[in-house]
Amino acid sequence: MSTLSHLLKDGPIAINLGLEGFAEALQDQDVHVLHVNWSPRPQLDEETKDLLDQLL
Repeated sequence: MSTLSHLLKDGPIAINLGLEGFAEALQDQDVHVLHVNWSPRPQLDEETKDLLDQLL
């Protein structure tokens, strides 16, 4: 089955990054959702950044 045929048959899948509430709202509407638990990297002061860089 081609990708387009598959999409038309099964419908699209939403990919949700971060806020789980968005994924839950889509699931409540019977939308296929892939939730990715993601958040942006926190802002760090220079000293902390340097220490972390040494660990990597």
